[in-house]
Amino acid sequence: MIESGENSKDTLAQARSAQKQWRQRNIADRLGFLTALRESLILNRDSIVQDLHEVTEKPRYELLATEIFPTLSLIQQLLRLSPQLSPLRAARSLWAKTKDPGYDRQPVGVVLVIASPHAPFLSLLKLVLPALTAGNAVLMQVNESQRQVAQLILKLVDESGFPAGILSSAVGDLDSAKDLVSTGINHVSFCGSPTDARKLASHCGSLLTSCQATLNTRGLALVLEGAPLLRAARSILTAAFTNHGLAPGALRLLYIDERVASQFESLLLAEIASIRQGLDRNFQVEMGPLASLKQLQDVTGLVAAARGQGLELITGGQGHGYDQEEKGAWFYQPTILKGMADGLEEKLLRIPGPVLVIKTIPKLDAAIERMNSHEDASLISVWGKSLKSARKVSRKLIHRRVALNDSGALVLSGQKNLGFDLHIDPLRIPLSLARSRPVHIKAWNQPVSPFCFPYDKEKYRAFSDLLGKLFSSNPIHRGQAFFGALTTLAAWSLED
Repeated sequence: MIESGENSKDTLAQARSAQKQWRQRNIADRLGFLTALRESLILNRDSIVQDLHEVTEKPRYELLATEIFPTLSLIQQLLRLSPQLSPLRAARSLWAKTKDPGYDRQPVGVVLVIASPHAPFLSLLKLVLPALTAGNAVLMQVNESQRQVAQLILKLVDESGFPAGILSSAVGDLDSAKDLVSTGINHVSFCGSPTDARKLASHCGSLLTSCQATLNTRGLALVLEGAPLLRAARSILTAAFTNHGLAPGALRLLYIDERVASQFESLLLAEIASIRQGLDRNFQVEMGPLASLKQLQDVTGLVAAARGQGLELITGGQGHGYDQEEKGAWFYQPTILKGMADGLEEKLLRIPGPVLVIKTIPKLDAAIERMNSHEDASLISVWGKSLKSARKVSRKLIHRRVALNDSGALVLSGQKNLGFDLHIDPLRIPLSLARSRPVHIKAWNQPVSPFCFPYDKEKYRAFSDLLGKLFSSNPIHRGQAFFGALTTLAAWSLED
């Protein structure tokens, strides 16, 4: 594997050379390397978690649940895609003696991957692995805070037997990413802020380079009268504050029916008081530090601006225990604000930290209209008296993903763009103009187990052992994991 921050042309040339051979391998061979990577992750999951903990200072249980588990789930999804990734045979026409051209799937070449540091391991691999599986070479561009995580990924991929040069990394910023695109990158996969996405996409467009951007957008929640309030409070807080509020789809804005607002606020305060924050030394911390001093300053500034515009501070609102000289010790208390200010909602929706803003709603239609104004929100969570009532409300919402009676923020969504150039069948174009959306339903009366608070060493050990069997290639182990999961979820379930 290559790590380079200086000579991008040499790095790109080596990536192209490696990709020419990599693309000649059939899909079964590529999935074989992916299987080896999965086995390596399963075997070394605890040591990988410890390495990530030393780099990020995040709680180890949280790393296991939000980095390792989704990565294994992603690999499992890719391994099931083998028939779809193979070249399709041409179909014989009913109306002519010739054959229709059908589809021809080809790798695009060298893919530049740029990912947010908020979930450093997963955010890189969810872009890297689909591109590698599709037959591309990948160049990861990371910042200084991601350098050690990138080295860990390079080591894992190398030990799994992937060809030398097929994955490399470079250290840089947005300007250096533009320079890399100018050297002849074939495709850019980006995950980050909308501002950076627009700048990078504009540059790619000027060079006619394809670009796929996944934005760091957040989620909204709606709690209606008759909803299971205690379960909703625990699930919403887990989704709002896991990974210090930076998990995919983390909840930011919460709308509450005024008939249950007072009771629900009391439950939120009671539950938030039990969240422990600090450096994880004995598996007894739910919230670790922010990733950087800049994040702390951004969160502090936005909360101060919100309070200046009339929002009420319910709890939290302070950075504490941080030292600019001590790496990974920038903490911000889990914070709840109440109210809403015009012109500030979009900023609060993207706030990079553990802040939840709640708004009491007198009328449901007004709440739906306000929620639909946030078109780029990645997830809507609807809590109702029943699944039927929650689904009825969800049909009026326009967002991409909906969770019914669950926060759903940690549900791993599929990877749509695998890094192929597709010759599109014109007959399928109308289908692409009507997008589908996942609807996640929490049918069991449980929170987002096994991600829910509190964390402890026994829970970490149980979940780690469960993962080892759940993603095993041995069907007997997977069967044991299924029944083990039922037992574990039953033990961790939280009842009203």
